[in-house]
Amino acid sequence: MCPAQWVYNAASHTVTATIPVIPTGGSVKVTVVGRAGFFDANSRRFTATTSATFKDANQNNNRSQASFNVTNKRVTVSLIVRPEGERPASGVVTVTGSIDCVTLFQHHADFTYRLNYARLVNGAGAPQVIHQIVWAGSNCTVTVRNMTAPDGWEFKGVTMSEQKLTKVMGDTRVEHEVRVQFVAVAPPLPLTGGVATDWLYLTGAGVLIVGVAAGRYKTATRSACKNQ
Repeated sequence: MCPAQWVYNAASHTVTATIPVIPTGGSVKVTVVGRAGFFDANSRRFTATTSATFKDANQNNNRSQASFNVTNKRVTVSLIVRPEGERPASGVVTVTGSIDCVTLFQHHADFTYRLNYARLVNGAGAPQVIHQIVWAGSNCTVTVRNMTAPDGWEFKGVTMSEQKLTKVMGDTRVEHEVRVQFVAVAPPLPLTGGVATDWLYLTGAGVLIVGVAAGRYKTATRSACKNQ
């Protein structure tokens, strides 16, 4: 007859049950199945003990015990940054982010990734581990934010991305795309504090003022000659 109820004790991590009847020559088989990720530890040792309260002639076979280990499986999450569109010949893109797992256990980790354009391999940066202790079977969210672009460049388009990881069972790679565009800035002109477009505008106005002044001078001279 199977046990009517199994009772779990969280303090002692034990499960107990009572088998009401075992017939003569009978046996009971208890099977325990462990799943990784249900306790926040690398591994735990379990011991299964069975004992009978029947008072028979041979008390040496009224108790049995078996031990086994359950090891939690951990997986690694890596980030790859892939540039898209126009690219500088050199320079470093910096992105930061976080990984947040909600089940089976809640945990959080921050990371920073720097992509060197001069060291691209197959059009992308090298994988960088951002978390190496994610429990197998976890549900996590990886958030990546663009932070700094190479000198003379700025980010274009979306600057943040999120990727959901559902029941991660093996090593996982997350890919983040970055787009940058060249920033064209006119060089400053000496002694003016302005840029080239301002200089051209001021020069045109200066020519106009000089021309008007010259015309007035010429008109005044002709009038004086007529009066004489």
